[in-house]
Amino acid sequence: MPIRNSDLWALARLTVEKPVEAGERIRALDLPRNIGWMVLILAGVASAVLTGLSDLLVPPQPVTLESGEVMTPPRMSPLLWGIVSVASAALLTAALWRIGGMMGGQAGFTLMLNLMAWLQLFMVLVLALQVLLILLAPPLSFLAMLAGLVISFRAMAHFVNLAHGFDSLGRSTGVIVLSFLAISFALVLFLMIFGIGAGGIAPSGAPQ
Repeated sequence: MPIRNSDLWALARLTVEKPVEAGERIRALDLPRNIGWMVLILAGVASAVLTGLSDLLVPPQPVTLESGEVMTPPRMSPLLWGIVSVASAALLTAALWRIGGMMGGQAGFTLMLNLMAWLQLFMVLVLALQVLLILLAPPLSFLAMLAGLVISFRAMAHFVNLAHGFDSLGRSTGVIVLSFLAISFALVLFLMIFGIGAGGIAPSGAPQ
């Protein structure tokens, strides 16, 4: 059954208002695994493009130290940001599935992938709204992102609860926290391999 734009907007509204029902609708679609991967990758690419646009509109501000030295915050290229976005989403999906299973969950990987792919797409919508607000009402852009993160975490807890068949949001939250710790460690190693973050903030004018 084809998915219309109106269906996506309705699903986004459910994600905000009734995340359990949103998760049940995604489960009912029974999408194949390749669709989940495609959505996850497209969401990562879109996130990279929007993040790059956001940086152009509001570039990171140099920081002046007490010594008078001007430091420029490090920035990732859109390509690397896209790779990190897709990799982190894939790792989070795998961690939620595996760690949840170790804690007694019964989720299939394909269902978890589809749920997380939709959540990534939802956050792309939030990021697009943030970029729009940067142009129209800059003070509201941060609030939009903060609200999006809270809504996303709440939806994730319900999605994990639904997928694994848990009867407690507390257990789902525990799975999420452990999963974030696991992927954070993996991403730190990844960024260090690419030479990002290990050197901290670079002096202004220094080669990147």
